[in-house]
Amino acid sequence: MIEELISKASVGDDDAIGELSIIADTDPVRLTPYLGFLFDRDVLWPAKLYRAADGDVVHRVVERIDGGRTPDRLNHLLLILAHSRHPLAESALRRWSTQPPAGADKLYVSALSYAREGGWTVGPDGHRRNLCGSSAYRWIMREAPHRADRPSCPWCASPLWTAADLDTADLSVGAALKHTGWSGRAGDRDVPLLCLLHDAVQPGDADR
Repeated sequence: MIEELISKASVGDDDAIGELSIIADTDPVRLTPYLGFLFDRDVLWPAKLYRAADGDVVHRVVERIDGGRTPDRLNHLLLILAHSRHPLAESALRRWSTQPPAGADKLYVSALSYAREGGWTVGPDGHRRNLCGSSAYRWIMREAPHRADRPSCPWCASPLWTAADLDTADLSVGAALKHTGWSGRAGDRDVPLLCLLHDAVQPGDADR
């Protein structure tokens, strides 16, 4: 079934690409044995199809970029590496950030910046940091005391409220945000309930 979908995707069948994308979103490992075939058929988009790429496929992508034969496909190839999150991909992206491959002069960002598209990044300290966790948490509204002097939004006139108050000293919050590598407190920012025109919803200054 998957081989048939890949064959159809290689000739531009949007329905087949859609079905492969669903598999990539729900059970990406199912695609792993077929990703070499997908790469052979030059199906490079969407890059998330390669989320569960193994070392062999990642190595082939890196070789193709290093070979400089298809600089016009560099954007797609870098996205594939970013989505794979593979150590070989990370090593290559780090190398290309200082030794750009052929075609990099046409990109809008550096090679390593592509990592963010795959849900990870390299911090100022040089360590890798995941931007997305493997678990989801429900956002629960809690009652809080109303301030008598609480200001109102000048646009919608609704009272301002605290959208979030997160502190990693709280064990449950710390566990939920552990994958980000961040610690501290954020969320002391009041926002209007009915509209967001007054200001952007952003965390306050946090202790690192």
